[in-house]
Amino acid sequence: MKKMLLLPQPLRFETVSFVVCYLMAVTINPAASLGSSWAAVPLGACQEANPAVTDQDSDRKLNAEDPQDASSDKPKVPEISDSPRCIDPSEFMPEKLIRRATQDFRSSSIAELIQWLQTEQGLTVLPQQSELDETRVLLSDPVDDWLNNEPIYAILDRLSVQKIGWYYQDEIIYLTTKAKVSQRLTTTPYYLGELLDDRFDGGTIQTIIETTIAPRSWENEDGDGRINRVGDMIFVRNTEEIHRSVRALMLALSKPGRQTFLGTATANIDLRDRLSHNVTIDYQDFPLVEVLADLSKKTETNIRLDLSSIRSTRIRDRQPITLKLEDRPLSLVLDYLVGELGLAWVIRDGVLWVTNHRSNQAGFLTAVYDVRDLCVDENESMGLAEAIVSQMPGLFSQDDGDAELEFAKPGTMVVWASENTHAELLDLLEKYRFALRNSKV
Repeated sequence: MKKMLLLPQPLRFETVSFVVCYLMAVTINPAASLGSSWAAVPLGACQEANPAVTDQDSDRKLNAEDPQDASSDKPKVPEISDSPRCIDPSEFMPEKLIRRATQDFRSSSIAELIQWLQTEQGLTVLPQQSELDETRVLLSDPVDDWLNNEPIYAILDRLSVQKIGWYYQDEIIYLTTKAKVSQRLTTTPYYLGELLDDRFDGGTIQTIIETTIAPRSWENEDGDGRINRVGDMIFVRNTEEIHRSVRALMLALSKPGRQTFLGTATANIDLRDRLSHNVTIDYQDFPLVEVLADLSKKTETNIRLDLSSIRSTRIRDRQPITLKLEDRPLSLVLDYLVGELGLAWVIRDGVLWVTNHRSNQAGFLTAVYDVRDLCVDENESMGLAEAIVSQMPGLFSQDDGDAELEFAKPGTMVVWASENTHAELLDLLEKYRFALRNSKV
């Protein structure tokens, strides 16, 4: 995996001194957290973190000019929007596939699902049986799924747990294997003119794509995907799923939010919000599959066990679970539950899946972060990247982790990481913002 070398670079003096003091205060005194009063931070800790700063220096700075004049000269801090929170793949789907439907397929076969798509939705579906035979998939196999006011393509995506893939060509849905879909590469040109006018660099955009969108799929990582840049165009050869992510990246770069996920359905964002909801549980030797069903009901969250991914483990769907927690966030409950079993959880296709830990990287997501309020030039961007890698040790490739972090331009950051890493990163950025807002420097 390509490593991005981060050399120490100076952030704005007020950024470094205040944020370092704040983080030291939180370390020394956990009470000095995001919602705590800054008055609780020991002055000595700040002076110790920045020994060059003396009381005389502070006095000279305070007396140098009138506070009102100083504030009027400061550039206005950009307002960071909470939206868009995601670029939904439905924006790049045919209209027939994004129609919403409600239908229960829990007692249906794949053949019955195909019949419903044809008769009820007016779609043409062609199963590639000879290719499905390679993975021993039969049309008589159960679907065990449902749609609850969801787009039709969602249930097609979720067939991936049965190693079934699909693609749409000439108004026909082809059902085949995931492996065959991954081999269907097409070339699409992308115009970069507007992004170049907005001070993005074409070479950097190419690097961002290769590093943060399915990194293992590109030829520089022994994959089949390719990118070529010609003037203000780039030509991308890869799967349709990755093309949707590239289109989403272009949109997100032009107008990023606080945290904008690429190719992520709105339903996934709703699931992510519910992770903070508290739940009380008390299980005594409950089967794992029943525990997940109960958690789904208690939290109104679509939680399922990815049976195909755990077959290689010693975990069974009826593995007995004993766990008692009171009024705890769902995310904590899931972390403890799957951690004890050596499993992991990911949000994918409108479902929170409990899956094999080794499959966890497949659940990595790409998000664009608007951090214009934290860094305004390349030096400050590099400094912020260095701070993030330092404060989240072992997670990013710069520190021997799996996650990737790149700047598309100063103030616009792109990250490929797990759900938990994205959540931790957003929390860290908000702490930085809190520290800067309260800075008296």
